[in-house]
Amino acid sequence: GGPGFSTTTAFARVAKLVPCPTPRSTMANLDRNKILDNTWWLHYCCCGGLGGGPVSDPLIGSEFKGLCLRGTCVTADIMGSDEEDGLCGQLSILLCLTQHLQLPPLAGAPKLTCFNYPLVKASGSISREDPAFEIPAVFDNTRWLYYWFCCGLGYSGIKADGRPFCAARGKQLIVRSKVDLEDPMKDGILCASMGTTCCLWSQCALPPAPNNPMCACFGWRKKKAGNAAPAQLEMK
Repeated sequence: GGPGFSTTTAFARVAKLVPCPTPRSTMANLDRNKILDNTWWLHYCCCGGLGGGPVSDPLIGSEFKGLCLRGTCVTADIMGSDEEDGLCGQLSILLCLTQHLQLPPLAGAPKLTCFNYPLVKASGSISREDPAFEIPAVFDNTRWLYYWFCCGLGYSGIKADGRPFCAARGKQLIVRSKVDLEDPMKDGILCASMGTTCCLWSQCALPPAPNNPMCACFGWRKKKAGNAAPAQLEMK
């Protein structure tokens, strides 16, 4: 590129051409009772199903719990300016292993490292934050097996520098995801999920949610909704 060109500037120029939703701070519409009552169910059987509903905020969103893992997915700014996670990226920690990828490259991250030896030293400092662990400390104290400008893999002591046993952060264009550890059984729930993509809504839970339709097909439902949408057909 010519004078004044940088990878970050190039990505920012592209971002101006791509419309994106407002970043989500809450997901009030991802409410289990609202989904169960107001969704026009294409199908529902015992513990889960898929149906249609309004296109609303979030455009794409979900929450899940699978035994000891709990995660969320929300719409986000395309360049991730609110959480400094870029256009696309991933940060994962599993026991002693730490893996990172981000485009554009994260400011302050290693540039070119091989077996923890910096061939090209990092510049600047990392300001990205996470409520579950200290990201700058994770980068500073990981022994990088390799790091090539935007991605790398390293190791550390288990739970060193306050890092969790297992955690993952992901960003793909306008979608951001997070996964953390949780007790296998919490609030009486072993496994559960609910989510939306545009006009499609889904819900599933084990044990089954107490107010679910039990059985539903193309708008007909066995159990009456507490607050059903007008278009929802119910069994009398």
